[in-house]
Amino acid sequence: MNGSSKELNNYYKINTFEEKTISEYTGLNFIEIDELIIVDYLIYFADAIIYKLQQSEEGRKILKESEIREQTEPDRKELRKTFGKGA
Repeated sequence: MNGSSKELNNYYKINTFEEKTISEYTGLNFIEIDELIIVDYLIYFADAIIYKLQQSEEGRKILKESEIREQTEPDRKELRKTFGKGA
């Protein structure tokens, strides 16, 4: 191991990242989190990640870029504003 960040990230993997993130967001302890049904667990985890990203300018930029990538329909209003009526 030469100490590269990739190797360190794999070597020092956090096994309870999701639980810690949910706990910080909801105030639930690990036992309560372990008892959640999977749908609630995933909702809390997604909400916690989004909440954390909203706390910084860089995080808000990531969320905005993610929203744009997930679009399945063109934003016609924005296109018209940018390119004119023919867009």
